[in-house]
Amino acid sequence: MQIRLIAGILILTVWSGVFAQENELPIKRLEWLIGDWQTRDEQVNGDYVETGPRNCDWGLNDRYIVCRGTGTNHLGKSRDYIWYFNYNHMEERFEMNSLYGDWPRKNLFIIEVSEDNHHLTAMSYFFTEDGLEPGNAQTVIYNGSDQYIWSILNGDPDPETGEPTAGFIDTASRISR
Repeated sequence: MQIRLIAGILILTVWSGVFAQENELPIKRLEWLIGDWQTRDEQVNGDYVETGPRNCDWGLNDRYIVCRGTGTNHLGKSRDYIWYFNYNHMEERFEMNSLYGDWPRKNLFIIEVSEDNHHLTAMSYFFTEDGLEPGNAQTVIYNGSDQYIWSILNGDPDPETGEPTAGFIDTASRISR
């Protein structure tokens, strides 16, 4: 009797673990974004610099990561923004929607996530009257603990490869989780 009880508990424990793994929300792959960050966004070949805090937390029943930030540029002008990261089950892809207090267009980012979850490749799109208009390719590289670098690939093409280069580099340093 004791052996059957122990065997039953063991089977339920293993089954529960497998079930939980299978049903874990894909957005959890980006949980490293959660926390408080200090950001510095710099134009690669120009004078523009923007710094400020960014907070990312779970939202909408832990199905989204919501990031809110304020950036103040080198001229002292501030802007607020909000980003919504999610996994779109219908399209089977990661996405981010962004809104900026000083920019009228809403952006959609379609994101590919690397196997280790630390390298994101994104393409931005603007919502327009005619549908989605392509924007810039972007990369995000997380170092695994306290920093990620977001490169907006809108710079001059590389003379050797013709590939776009970073026009802006946003460095985010973790303040707390």
